[in-house]
Amino acid sequence: VKSVLTTLSGDELIQLREELDQIKASLSLVEFDDEEVDDKKDEDGAEFEKDLTSAVDGLSVSATADKLSKACKNTRSTISNMSKPQEDDSLEEEKTHSAEDVHAAAIRSLAELTARSIELFHKLAEMILFSNSSTDASILSQLTVILCKEISLLSKKFTSCLTTAGFNEKGDVLNPLITGVFLEASNSASYIQDAFQLLMPILEISHIQRRAGPSEQ
Repeated sequence: VKSVLTTLSGDELIQLREELDQIKASLSLVEFDDEEVDDKKDEDGAEFEKDLTSAVDGLSVSATADKLSKACKNTRSTISNMSKPQEDDSLEEEKTHSAEDVHAAAIRSLAELTARSIELFHKLAEMILFSNSSTDASILSQLTVILCKEISLLSKKFTSCLTTAGFNEKGDVLNPLITGVFLEASNSASYIQDAFQLLMPILEISHIQRRAGPSEQ
């Protein structure tokens, strides 16, 4: 990169700086209100799948989000199963999952979703760096918002399930579990946004490499 910069004239350096500033501006996250995320929407995850696929397909690199998509489906399946009564053959009656079971499943699922999201960003960073194509930074911003919204949505579904499972529990037992799920979701969103911000130098380096032209690659 340093060798490329030394070959540019003063006007070219000014233009390059303006182009890099545009990339930085495009990496600004689109604001969304976590309170407006409705846990009653997108029950089957079809809307999320559509938005995720559209965002990934809109990038210039060839990538898939299959592992992340599978993790989201598994999480929804877990929520659905924990919302249903369990049959206890020995007692010939139905029982519900305990609040502790739901809480543990929520933490595991959110951790898995976070890991898969960061894995996707890592894969995208490698492809962007080693490809010679232009990547729309604004689409990466949209992708981040899509992931953070899904994390928020699923955490609310988990806490709804948790409230049902712990209806017999005292507040000093149930409330910390609910708070723990929301805290984990907040941490997950922060990790995803941090991974997104780390893409900025990757996009800048990629852009400078393209400016160098084929002879400098």
